[in-house]
Amino acid sequence: TLQRVLVATADAARAVGASSTDRHRTAAVHAKAAGAFERNHAAVEDGFTAAAMLASGAVKGELVEKLRERVRKGIKESPDGAKYLEVGEGVVRADGSIPTTAEATALAVLALQGDPKPTDAGLLADLGATLLGSYSPVHGWGDGRANLACIYAVLELFKAPVPADVKITLTRDGKPVAEGTLDRAKLREVLAIEAVAPGIAGTHTWAVTAEPAVAGLGYTLALQSWVPWEPETTQQGLELALPQAITGSVGKPVDINVTAIAPGNLALHIQQALPAGVQVDTPTLQALVEAGTITRFTVADGKVDLHVPALVPGQTFTAKYRVVPTLGGKLTSSASSIQAGGATFAVPPTTWTIR
Repeated sequence: TLQRVLVATADAARAVGASSTDRHRTAAVHAKAAGAFERNHAAVEDGFTAAAMLASGAVKGELVEKLRERVRKGIKESPDGAKYLEVGEGVVRADGSIPTTAEATALAVLALQGDPKPTDAGLLADLGATLLGSYSPVHGWGDGRANLACIYAVLELFKAPVPADVKITLTRDGKPVAEGTLDRAKLREVLAIEAVAPGIAGTHTWAVTAEPAVAGLGYTLALQSWVPWEPETTQQGLELALPQAITGSVGKPVDINVTAIAPGNLALHIQQALPAGVQVDTPTLQALVEAGTITRFTVADGKVDLHVPALVPGQTFTAKYRVVPTLGGKLTSSASSIQAGGATFAVPPTTWTIR
């Protein structure tokens, strides 16, 4: 097809321009390719072929902007906001295979380089983010031809240094929620922006923007919400008492006191939730087993389970064991609970302050 011939011609012109040291030979090849593009550009309707022609380096004069406009029209937006160059139906590469989205996007980047419109700066940044996000450590961007085009595009995008101060803005429904500044001297560090966002229920439109636009910036957005703790009433005589607040230091043992009440002649299962970085001193729990205070225990990330033998009616269960915090800060965990005879009673989470 004519479309395939034009892409093959563009690939050849780009290869000669990239590898030949003979300027006269390169100029001759580009002149022949430019003539072919000028004669047949009216038949080019898809963005991929237009991008390939522009990326060849052989297109000059008024035809440059005409082809760039076709590339811009072919750029679409995915549901997650990523920009990419769409591959039209029936469009193929020089070898007859259908180009991948990554390869088409890379050619769009090369096509819009040079002297683009001011609005193309943000578009190039979005296309660059799509390219970096589609790279696979195992498969790259695809086959050798696709990888070559994508590598050229990435080199073009990142040949200029990052601006000194890039303003990052988080908006919800078009209104700013938080702002931060990306420092060029700290590109290896993560810029963290936190803000309170009341009224988060329902559907909202969130956006992260960079001013000026910079290709390749990646981000993650996390939303955290809480609901008030509703105190439970005692169920079937079950009660569990744990410290409401614990203060400690990193690397130093902390004693945990557990008190429980339950109907007599019922074995107990107490599950205490622990925050991240708090490790249980298992010898202190083993000592409780040897003393007959508990029958067994299990330790897992974020919790410790104590299995208590049946109590005598009116007896109160008390035990003490140790934990060792390994992380500093104000830490929280999930709720702890006590179970006996099919009934469960939960208590509020403990607040941990570790220095």
